[in-house]
Amino acid sequence: MVVGGHVNGLTVARALAQAAIPVAVVRTRPYDIAHVSRAVSDSVRLEEFPHRNQALIELLEARRTSWPGWTVYPTDDLALTVLLDYQTTLESWGYRLVAPPEDAARTLLEKDRTLVLARNLGVETPIDYGDAQSPRLDTKQLRWPVVLKPDQSHLFREAFPGKKAFLAHNEEEFAGHRRRLREASIRSSVLDFIPGPDSAFFNYSVYRTSQGDLLGGFPMRKMRKTPPFFGVCRVAHTHVDRKLADAMRDAVAAMLDAVDYRGMANAEFKLDRRDGRLRLMEINVRPFLMQGLPLRAGVAYSRLAWQDFALGERPTVEDNGWRGAWIHLHADLGNAVAYRREEALPLTEYLRPYRMPHAWAVWSAADPKPFLLQWSRTVFLSPFSR
Repeated sequence: MVVGGHVNGLTVARALAQAAIPVAVVRTRPYDIAHVSRAVSDSVRLEEFPHRNQALIELLEARRTSWPGWTVYPTDDLALTVLLDYQTTLESWGYRLVAPPEDAARTLLEKDRTLVLARNLGVETPIDYGDAQSPRLDTKQLRWPVVLKPDQSHLFREAFPGKKAFLAHNEEEFAGHRRRLREASIRSSVLDFIPGPDSAFFNYSVYRTSQGDLLGGFPMRKMRKTPPFFGVCRVAHTHVDRKLADAMRDAVAAMLDAVDYRGMANAEFKLDRRDGRLRLMEINVRPFLMQGLPLRAGVAYSRLAWQDFALGERPTVEDNGWRGAWIHLHADLGNAVAYRREEALPLTEYLRPYRMPHAWAVWSAADPKPFLLQWSRTVFLSPFSR
């Protein structure tokens, strides 16, 4: 049972269906598309979530006889947080939650704790100036611009849709952003801004077993984001320098070992061009947006989780060697038009991933309905923000 039917939920559903595993989707957003996929055998629209978190638990209680013993895949941080709060209850109802151990999950869900852990292990991060609301924070000591990054991303996204952080270029902007965060009761850290384009972002995804084995380690490089600079990935590729890939793997392994992690993880780094070093930005602990890229190469994290959490087997993976690009076409075309001045990319750069071997985020000739639904909504919703 997949909670959330956006692109990452669709990818989970398709990966599981390839292994003949029945899939139900809980639709939690107006832009969800997975429920129309042929990979999905059942779906429920949960109107009240995320505005009333308890609604998700009530649904699972009501469905425990029709979904007996089902495995639950949360696909966003809010759903994961809510389900962790009720994990003991869910297990008493027969559900199996695909989630890291609670302490590990909460350490990595709270971005300030993630960065503290990283620094304690010698993993480089952006300079941290402290709590945005601290009375001891001296703005005269800040090196502009700075990023006000929420400690809990899901709360920030609910309060400020379409944004991941605030960027302040001066004291006036900083004061305005700090006021908005205070009014929304959202904790935030003040971090050094790492300059560079979207293509300076790198990711390393992996599955860590309960025995501590790292499976399917997969490096990726972002090319473009939605929206640019502080958004989510819309185009990525697999061509990553071996030295950078090894550095990311070592950092991720150290952090996951430190919290005794279990499950899929996707760490994001940015290459700081001022000194050529990678800085850890965050680690996602649930199915991530561009998981279709490793999936095309045979690294199906959702199926590894099925082997691990549902079957109790030791997961196995075999990379088929495919390498290329991952493209969220709907987001890429829309943002290329909407942000052409900000991105200032030449046409050849926009076309580059399309000339590589590539995997589509949504389009599938064998399963076209999610793609058609996504595009049909363009005139009704804010079309390219997701």
